[in-house]
Amino acid sequence: MDVSNEPQNDDAPEAARGCLKGAKAWLITDGSAGMRVQAEGVADALGLNAEAKVVSPSRIWRMMAPWGPVAPGERFGQPGAMFTQPWPDVAIAVGRASIPYIRALKRRAGPACFTIVLQDPRSGPETADLIWVPEHDRRRGPNVITTVISPHGVT
Repeated sequence: MDVSNEPQNDDAPEAARGCLKGAKAWLITDGSAGMRVQAEGVADALGLNAEAKVVSPSRIWRMMAPWGPVAPGERFGQPGAMFTQPWPDVAIAVGRASIPYIRALKRRAGPACFTIVLQDPRSGPETADLIWVPEHDRRRGPNVITTVISPHGVT
């Protein structure tokens, strides 16, 4: 029996599951398991219809990430490119190599696409609409949430 004055809602996390059911999402990572599991865990919890976008910038562009642009040869936003319209409702980026892509998407799609970065993007709070970092990271701000550990699919 709970005698505290605090309202109890033990199933609150479960109630939020699937709150974006069916919304189109892109999961932008370098394809490594550690990055994928974070993006997939969040997408699954929200009920997103997710499509993986694996990025592998060439050496110079990888070295410039997260501060540099998407390589011009990738033709971001152009017909036939990996990143082209129709834009997703939500985009989740994880890892340094993904940051130029999420920034470019945020510029192109505007507010119609809600952008999320998991891990500190090292490129500033304007990189995405929401930044989710583990507590040990230094990044803080009005659009930053922290948790003890990184998100994942394990409940």
